[in-house]
Amino acid sequence: MAMSCDDRDDIYDEYGPQWKETAEHSINNYIAGMLSKQLAMRFEEILMTNYHNRQCQHPANTLDGEYWLDQLMSANKINKQQFLTDLTLVMNKVCTRKNASVIEGPTTTGKTLFVKLIAENYIYGTVQ
Repeated sequence: MAMSCDDRDDIYDEYGPQWKETAEHSINNYIAGMLSKQLAMRFEEILMTNYHNRQCQHPANTLDGEYWLDQLMSANKINKQQFLTDLTLVMNKVCTRKNASVIEGPTTTGKTLFVKLIAENYIYGTVQ
């Protein structure tokens, strides 16, 4: 939510010069709360609840997305079922001593988009 100039003035009037620290503290508390909830949830639950994203995650028609995923997997000779099973195991921390997934390939093949779509609901960890 974008704040208007009047809103910022109101915050400044209420909190004085420490309003930035107050806002930072509030944001950190919000993130800490989200993190503790997400750590207790399974990957599928986070995806299904549209947990930390303002954009619609449940479109009426998913066929375009399914087609894109099928094409991406097929072009890279990836068994979609095996990949999704392995990814779910890693994301749910089921495999001991495995805490990362690596997607490797040539440029402009959709790797970054794919990982961002998977990880956009998470607020912890590192996505590189």
